[in-house]
Amino acid sequence: MDCGTDDWVKRRFAIGFHKIFDSIQEKRIAIYGIGKNAARVLQYSEGFHFAAVAARDHFGEMFCGRKIVPLKEAVAQSDMMIIAASLQATKIIFSRIRPHLPMGYRVMDLHGHILTSTNDTADVYWEKTLEGLKREIDAHDVISFDIFDTLLMRKTLEPHDVFEMEEQELRARGEDVPFAAWRSKAETDQIVQGYLPNFDKIYRYMRGQHHLSEATVRRWKQREWELEREVLVPRKDMVEALHYAKAHGKTVCLTTDMYFSRPKMEGLLADKGITCYDAVFVSCDFQATKGDGGLFRFLLELAGERAVLHIGDHAISDVEMPHRLGIDAFGIRKAKDLLAASSCEHVLASVWTLDDRLMLGTILARLFNSPFALSRTGGKVELKCLEDLSWLCFLPFVMEYLQYIVQTVHQEKDAVLLFVSRDGWFFQKVYAVFAKRFKLPPSLYFYASRQAAYGVMVEQEADIDLLLDYLLQGAEQEMKYQLEYVFQVPFPEAAGLTFGEAVQQWGEDGVRSFVKAKSQIIFKKQEKQRRNYFKPELFNRQRINTVEPLP
Repeated sequence: MDCGTDDWVKRRFAIGFHKIFDSIQEKRIAIYGIGKNAARVLQYSEGFHFAAVAARDHFGEMFCGRKIVPLKEAVAQSDMMIIAASLQATKIIFSRIRPHLPMGYRVMDLHGHILTSTNDTADVYWEKTLEGLKREIDAHDVISFDIFDTLLMRKTLEPHDVFEMEEQELRARGEDVPFAAWRSKAETDQIVQGYLPNFDKIYRYMRGQHHLSEATVRRWKQREWELEREVLVPRKDMVEALHYAKAHGKTVCLTTDMYFSRPKMEGLLADKGITCYDAVFVSCDFQATKGDGGLFRFLLELAGERAVLHIGDHAISDVEMPHRLGIDAFGIRKAKDLLAASSCEHVLASVWTLDDRLMLGTILARLFNSPFALSRTGGKVELKCLEDLSWLCFLPFVMEYLQYIVQTVHQEKDAVLLFVSRDGWFFQKVYAVFAKRFKLPPSLYFYASRQAAYGVMVEQEADIDLLLDYLLQGAEQEMKYQLEYVFQVPFPEAAGLTFGEAVQQWGEDGVRSFVKAKSQIIFKKQEKQRRNYFKPELFNRQRINTVEPLP
């Protein structure tokens, strides 16, 4: 069956355009844009009065039988304007032309949204809610859901992170291969050749390209499947919407671009508790995609004359293309896009490594699991409870610290890690879980004060200098208090200055000489502290690698 003929796409686009813009058919409409979207509007949509075509340049040239004119002329010749561009390009174009539009002149995007009715800084997405989605479901007969980033999401920032995770594991086991690059290329090569490969054919291609054994391919493929299952979690609000649709007698379909064929996809969904649907349309099975409109043809054939609603996260594949084909669409945002539009968008600029992406992906899977997580606050990330504080603030810090520890000690033999009380209590608990799983050196929660940990290392003047390197950074800190706390010996009242004031009066070398004048007393005090660390009765009270439930 030919799913992508020009006539079929033209017919579906015309139906969609009429459905959205039927109420303005008698208006004089200016089209802004000279790309493929504008061409489709002008060529496929009959019965509309397109009075002008505007663009940023190319004035006087012909486009689809019409002369391109400047914005001012197009506005003068029309009652309203449609920006015929992608969602992202529409935002850019509108922000550029808005200052030059007359008061009351209406501008819409390709989905019928009136752009001039919103504020510059407003994001209309925040108006969407789960209740609003349910009302849309009520108004339709056939409900189609995208799968990845809609019903399911990964605890990673990017889909290809799964490939990098597997490569990291392979290299740790001595298989020094660029698995992630090979895996991505095996898929894209076949797509470029005009074929949408499934999971098995991707690995068959890899085997031929890199002369791999059948056993290796089988092992690699199995591990990728296991990793996908490990990182995927349901988006609870979207699963609730699916159950709502089914409970209200709707025909529920799943429509997705993916290399897992239907049986494998159904197994993945069942593993996450998603089973109540009527049909699954997967691109690799039908050799058609949402992005080119072909996959939606099968959905429309199943629907017949019934009203269809498609729900998904991709601006083109899940919103723009369905609209062109006469399918109503409800666009939601994946977690990364929520973050990018939120008050914490700056976080994305700090993500560089795979570990960064996995950490952030894990946090987003928790806090932005719902596509409506920020609707109530208009995009502002808020801390509603201590659990939110833990996920947003403490988890990144803890994971970064423990990653450093694991990377430092994983090859150490006969080592025991000491986590000093009280701050070390939580870290030791978490590390003990890591140690058990990854066969790391044992750890011990060590009953010693933080102060003791500061000074116990001091055996020579170079050690005093090392601690002073740190202390002198706190220019506003009181010198006498900090010195006595760290070294556990008294200092004269002359030290009752801030470190900044002391450096101004005595110079940095003068401060160091002032402290080192007590070096022998400091060494004696810290030698006693070191002996206390090794008292047998102290160690006998400790427990190694205790793994108890965290409160």
